[in-house]
Amino acid sequence: MVGSLTVCAADEVAEGHAVMATTTAFGEDQPLIIVKWHGTIRAFRNWCPHMGTPLDWEPGKVWNYDRTQLMCATHGAVFEPDTGLCTRGPCRGQRLHGWQVDIVDGMIVVAAG
Repeated sequence: MVGSLTVCAADEVAEGHAVMATTTAFGEDQPLIIVKWHGTIRAFRNWCPHMGTPLDWEPGKVWNYDRTQLMCATHGAVFEPDTGLCTRGPCRGQRLHGWQVDIVDGMIVVAAG
């Protein structure tokens, strides 16, 4: 796949946990959050649409306390882990930028762009 990043083995991403990665797209580094939600692996840009800050409050810590939503550490915006939609907080109604994810030979591959 042209313009892609192999992140890790799919079985390394546990339900309710996150793996962080960085790829280059649009001429700059793009920090990514890779999560598994209800068995499906998704990738989002680690960038809150409200202030443009990373979501994690500590490296790789992007889930709320009960691991049901992604949460921005800066102002507490809460995002659905399956769609990236902000359901609570200062950017309600906006979305995290999602990236295409494919599983190739058991590895997570994220498409650039």
